[in-house]
Amino acid sequence: MGCESRERGLRITRPDSDTCDVPAPAEAAVKTVIVADDTAFVRDRFRDALHAAGHRASAVADASELLARVRSERSTIDLVVLDLRLPSMQGIGYGHFAAVIRGRSTPARAVNLMKRDTKRYAKRQWTWFAREPEIRWVDVQVAGGIEGAAELVGKLIVQGELLS
Repeated sequence: MGCESRERGLRITRPDSDTCDVPAPAEAAVKTVIVADDTAFVRDRFRDALHAAGHRASAVADASELLARVRSERSTIDLVVLDLRLPSMQGIGYGHFAAVIRGRSTPARAVNLMKRDTKRYAKRQWTWFAREPEIRWVDVQVAGGIEGAAELVGKLIVQGELLS
């Protein structure tokens, strides 16, 4: 005997039963889960699998949506399934954001640390670029704003001073 079902793209095998019904977990075992992944296929499969197992699951596509949900529903969320490679989770602030979710930091402290780390990163980039003799700096404010800077860059290209 046995049963195999491929409903919703999930393979469910129950060799001990003639039915493919997945038993719902006891109410105490039902969890509220948020799945955060930028790939729709992965996000939807996780959410659907959790629904099939009887849990309350929802999905978000990016970190800002996740943060908003965590802020508004923190007391009801049991688990966050997080894609650590979310584009918005790769840069400065990811660790600070994770600390807020874990309750180890406050949003205000996380923002201050993100500002500090952003300044440090910018300073390292500036130091690295300053050593490159081929780099031509354009101060946007001195050039008259974005339009002035664009005009200056255009002139330098025409004169062959930028793309030689």
